[in-house]
Amino acid sequence: MLRSFTGRIVFVVLASALALAAVLTFATQRMAEETVTDLSSEAIVTAAGARAAALQSWIDSLSSQAAAVASASALQASAREFKSAWNQLLDDDPGARLRQVFVDANPNPQHREEMVAVDDTSERYFIYHAIGHKAVASALSDTGFDDLVLFDDNGRAFYSYLKDDLFGRRIAGAAGKSALADVVKAMIPAPGAKPADLKPAFTSFMPDPSTSVGLSGYFVAPVIMEGRFVAVVALRVKMAQAIKTLTDKHVVQRMTNVGV
Repeated sequence: MLRSFTGRIVFVVLASALALAAVLTFATQRMAEETVTDLSSEAIVTAAGARAAALQSWIDSLSSQAAAVASASALQASAREFKSAWNQLLDDDPGARLRQVFVDANPNPQHREEMVAVDDTSERYFIYHAIGHKAVASALSDTGFDDLVLFDDNGRAFYSYLKDDLFGRRIAGAAGKSALADVVKAMIPAPGAKPADLKPAFTSFMPDPSTSVGLSGYFVAPVIMEGRFVAVVALRVKMAQAIKTLTDKHVVQRMTNVGV
């Protein structure tokens, strides 16, 4: 059973310590503070501890945001329509068909999310995408997340805002995403079972070469509409905010002043 966020804060702080170790180099480049380069591993853990309260507040805020996104009627309706359209794709490998249209043939590969409408109207999915994609963009606005992925009850990613490597594939086969796969699976109800109203769960930080800082983390929640399971939504954390929380300049300065 998934533990609550409050119960997992110690684990998250330790995970954050590892994340901090990975981003300290980035911090030195951005902050140009020679003292940061002299931090020992003990100081890294101390820094994470000093940020525990801010980290807890940040995680609580993201958890609330994830719950709000998953329960929003517009997002629920979009998830239902995308799932229905996905199930109507006639290809033997519908995921490959979607990737061909939205990834391989995308005119702006650096910003795939900007592709809203497509010329191909042979599939309901392509037609609805122009509407549903805008609804997802609206759901993500003013949140701490930069991507939204929807999984069906077989763990297949039938929609992705950023159209990354997860799009159209099974989460179980995603390289380096075992933590995300475990949480997604835990959110899918057993066949015939009534979906549980589960709170959002955090995957912890994971290595992710697709991001600028080499790390990512997701908040995951079930999308339940009128008592029925629709999808699992995974919301990727904006790592720039995580870095800001974990590499607070004033905390580093206080550590230097006391000789840590």
